[in-house]
Amino acid sequence: MKQDRFKLRVLNEMDEKEEQHPEIELLYVLEGFMEVNKEETISHMKENDVLLINTNEKHQLRGSKDILYMQLMVSYSWASEMSRSINVNFECDSTKDVGDHYNELRKFLRILLKHYLETYGDTMNFGHLALSARVMEALFMYFDVQETVENKDKFENRIVQINNYIQENYNQPISLKDIADKLYLSNGYLSRFFKQNYGMNFIEYLTNIRLFHSVDELLYTNTPITKIATDNGFATVSIFNKAFKKKYGETPFEMRKRAENQKEKRKKKEEQQNPEIEKRLKKYFEVEDIPSEKLRAPNGVEIEYSVIESEKIKNFWGNTINVGAASELLRSEVQEHVTFLKQAFGFQYIRIWDILSSKLLIDLDDISENYNFVRIDLVFDFLISLGLKPHIEFDMKSNRMHYNLKNISGHDETENINVINSDLSKIERFLEAFMQHLIFRYERSEVETWRMEIECDENETKSESFEIYLTRFAMIYNIVKNIVLEC
Repeated sequence: MKQDRFKLRVLNEMDEKEEQHPEIELLYVLEGFMEVNKEETISHMKENDVLLINTNEKHQLRGSKDILYMQLMVSYSWASEMSRSINVNFECDSTKDVGDHYNELRKFLRILLKHYLETYGDTMNFGHLALSARVMEALFMYFDVQETVENKDKFENRIVQINNYIQENYNQPISLKDIADKLYLSNGYLSRFFKQNYGMNFIEYLTNIRLFHSVDELLYTNTPITKIATDNGFATVSIFNKAFKKKYGETPFEMRKRAENQKEKRKKKEEQQNPEIEKRLKKYFEVEDIPSEKLRAPNGVEIEYSVIESEKIKNFWGNTINVGAASELLRSEVQEHVTFLKQAFGFQYIRIWDILSSKLLIDLDDISENYNFVRIDLVFDFLISLGLKPHIEFDMKSNRMHYNLKNISGHDETENINVINSDLSKIERFLEAFMQHLIFRYERSEVETWRMEIECDENETKSESFEIYLTRFAMIYNIVKNIVLEC
């Protein structure tokens, strides 16, 4: 069983034991009073107060006899993935701060809570996921702890490069020298950079990343501890056990056993509490008389949908889906997603572009015209194996990733070749060889069913640019017509 991204519970009791867990915990008091003691700070919560406990933050909860509160547990790995940061940290405590941001957060929490009541506590549905994600969006917008601008401008790019490399390779035997070589830095400089910006040395940081991923598997899967150790980059299970105990004060086996016991106790307690909690929750909403609140888009159109009733979506997307740069289809996660979409929606054509990207090892300057089609063949082989057909856009497109509202990453486009602005003779030689290769590998009857296009930039107003486009279009059209269609 994998970890839930969002786990919502409404409770009227608390353990009062000191706790520490990898999930982000959001508390919302509906009735009564609660005392939250976390790492030398004490917060006294009353009705309508909101407080967040960050990942692995030690805390202790105490409540009055009439306490009723909402608890939303959020997977840290999911939050980290969405924000593309290994250091997700929030400051959210309405007992120590006030403002409209808290009212906004309360509004979304009440909407989520009402949905929870109307679906009888069912959290395995799209409505719950969507509303929980809206709560998280509010947290990231208003309560996310950011670095100072000066520090961010100076180190962000290098830190992102280091984080990305470690996140992609933490389960491999990597060293400080590997990263230094990758970033063209000296070992000494990078060692100092780690100490100054991460507050620890490279080995400590790498171990923390490995332990972070290990805890997720330990608590939310049945994977054997030995396999968890090796899958997350530890050379032996004894090294894993030693590092784990140093970090968490107990062995992996002890943590898993304790978590299982707590889960069983919690399950029994919730079964006893559910009828009373449901009754109090219904009364809470009756007293509050909360109307059906709407998520408003500034100066936009308001559209309201029910997440309880369902109906089959009409096919408004046709038989084609955009995937992006052809090289994206070399990634296993993209292939898995395309496979799922094919099964779910029955798409027939996959639209791709940037087939002249250096990522596909295409070299137009090869005077022998012995082009390397190995990688582009892998792309087409995958599509054909699923019964899909390529829709090839011959030109390049801007490659910008919108990770979230705050984080937009622009990738270098110089590695891709623009068909419109490239040397005509080189493009012509390549396309002739490319079409002949396709016929040889996939047969004419198959390639005849593919789609090919070259897009005209409608924002380009110069007449000479349009003339260039027409020349390129005529050249590609004639090559495809003569070689593929034989006419």
